[in-house]
Amino acid sequence: MPMRSLGALERTVMDVVWDHGGPGGLTVRQVLERLPDQQLAYTTVMTVLVRLAGKDLLTRRRDGRAWRYRAVQTREELASRAMRDPLHALDHAARQSAIL
Repeated sequence: MPMRSLGALERTVMDVVWDHGGPGGLTVRQVLERLPDQQLAYTTVMTVLVRLAGKDLLTRRRDGRAWRYRAVQTREELASRAMRDPLHALDHAARQSAIL
């Protein structure tokens, strides 16, 4: 899923997960605490994380009563995929033209 198809809040949440998530991931509360806009409700952040997991950008695992969310790909891997995917849809000649 290309970054351009994400909403502004989804991109901001992904940035928090990429910048602070590490291998263990983050809980909803941890994401909320790291967001630049502290006016968001816990349930809003939770909904965004669930949607990002539904878009296969995050994985989630149970940690006690909470869920931990972790990015499936790095920023760089997602950007690379976003650039590569449209090229794969083209035939060989069109792909060559697009690259040149």
